[in-house]
Amino acid sequence: MENNKKEKVATTLKSSKIAKIKKQNILSIFFMAIVLVGSLGVGVGLLLSEILYPQIEELFACPAWYQAFLYSSVAVAVIGLVGCGFTKNCQNTSKLEWRIELSLFLAGLTIEIICALARTQSYVLDIFICIGGAISSVGFFCGIGSLIGRLKKTKLFYSNIYSYLITDGTLSYENFPKNKPASLVEIMEVEKYFGTPLPNELVDFLLEFNGDVALLFSASEIVSTTKLVRKAFKDTTYDGLDKFCFFGADKVGEKGDLFCYKILADGSINDGEIYLWKHKTNQAKLVAKTLPELIKKYYNNKID
Repeated sequence: MENNKKEKVATTLKSSKIAKIKKQNILSIFFMAIVLVGSLGVGVGLLLSEILYPQIEELFACPAWYQAFLYSSVAVAVIGLVGCGFTKNCQNTSKLEWRIELSLFLAGLTIEIICALARTQSYVLDIFICIGGAISSVGFFCGIGSLIGRLKKTKLFYSNIYSYLITDGTLSYENFPKNKPASLVEIMEVEKYFGTPLPNELVDFLLEFNGDVALLFSASEIVSTTKLVRKAFKDTTYDGLDKFCFFGADKVGEKGDLFCYKILADGSINDGEIYLWKHKTNQAKLVAKTLPELIKKYYNNKID
């Protein structure tokens, strides 16, 4: 009964994490759309001022409804830009997303410059200048938000653990993880393979270091190693290998011994216990309760 309750709690937490990720992605797209709508409103406002009030040169001299419309459009665009920055700040950005953000900035800037330098006078050019400004602003603010988010995630909890091990003399500086963080897309690819969210502690590690020197795999290695083990022992008497998520190797022990989480009957990964799977006997032995505990025990040579 108690185990079932733990499994339900773990499943609920994982579902909550996936829901949060999806919510952030939706919000990011929503704020981008808000920026474009607000900027388009500014462009339409400029066009209306040229058509309806060509003789008026000062904004405050225009009717109240027109001022309200223009100020509202500007406010909507600014809110969208701030939202873009905050939502991207909360995400881990992939290389593809970096390229998209840079492309948006350059494309929008190009549109602005071309329309601003056009020799002909046209109301439509005002709208295109605003649209170009919106596109470049979206790329710029999302890029800044992504950069801030990445800087925040580069030195966190696990970095402190490895730093302590170095200070303690347990770990040499050469073995300090130097891999770049895994992207959210890479992590979700791993979760797609297993059909369930990864343990929060493993996700946090991958967002800091996409694998280390001797113990933990990168996101892609988790999938490739698990596939390899399942395929290698498919036609043997080794049963239940589809019930393990392999994420690290005991390189100081027997070749082929791997650290893993167990996959529960409901398909979720149990993140409350870490096992060492021995390939010679197909036995999984409990060695740690948490990932930080495993890291400390491993580098202190306390894995039984």
